[in-house]
Amino acid sequence: MRSGDWSALVTLREGRADQALAESRRADRRCQEATLRLDAAVETFDRDEARRTVQRHAVYESMAGRALSVGEMTMLRDQIQASALESQSDRAAMLQLAEQRRAAGEAAAQAASAHGERQRAVEKAVSIRRKLALEQGRKAEIYSELELEDVAVMSAAHALTGSRRHAG
Repeated sequence: MRSGDWSALVTLREGRADQALAESRRADRRCQEATLRLDAAVETFDRDEARRTVQRHAVYESMAGRALSVGEMTMLRDQIQASALESQSDRAAMLQLAEQRRAAGEAAAQAASAHGERQRAVEKAVSIRRKLALEQGRKAEIYSELELEDVAVMSAAHALTGSRRHAG
């Protein structure tokens, strides 16, 4: 490959690395947002769970030591079941947010890895371009040395033929 081709390749790889960096930053931002949503959900769940626990204890205390009618028992049972279903639903939503956070973290790690790979590709292309430039510079030096030797040989030959003419 010529030096210009390597320069174009470096430019292309730098562009891809920049795109990968931007994607990595977006993935990090999505991961941070998912973490915030999960933290808020956990906080809300804990607060709601504490409220439900207080409500359940109040229901249990209201039942203690009393004879309850079938209607009262059914109503209390329904309250406890509703609280349990609400808790289960909130727990499922929190688990879903935790899965989204995990997936966002995984995507961020993959994006960071892709950026690292792209950056290494840029570094490799830059290194090859430098080596190529050094080799081309060395070739130019060798060609210059060869041309100087040719000139010296031609000058010596010319001087030799010129001195033979004057001698003869």
